[in-house]
Amino acid sequence: MLSVLDDLQTMEIFASALAASSGKELELGEYLRAEITELERLKGRPDYREIKPILEMQLGLAYVNAAMAEEQSGHKDRADSDMKSAQALFQSLGWKDYSADALRVAAKRERWNPQARTKERGK
Repeated sequence: MLSVLDDLQTMEIFASALAASSGKELELGEYLRAEITELERLKGRPDYREIKPILEMQLGLAYVNAAMAEEQSGHKDRADSDMKSAQALFQSLGWKDYSADALRVAAKRERWNPQARTKERGK
């Protein structure tokens, strides 16, 4: 289990680095698609039932980040599809507010602004 959690943290760090670098929309979009595919695969494994909520949370964030990247690239249909996937996951996790705006705020706080997250954890 710990190796899967380490892999999730590594994916998060890589995505944060890509998001922080300018002119990397294509690479970020490709990375997010790969992350979604991998998280979907892991979520379906029966031996990972214990951490399924963690995988679903990370998958939901990946979908929200993909939706934001697609919006920036002008792909509205794909962005809408990604956001609907994210909303379904967060609703299944019991979130009361899984609106697109709330999920954008959560994703930006978690992934797209690593400096703020680091400062908050250091408190």
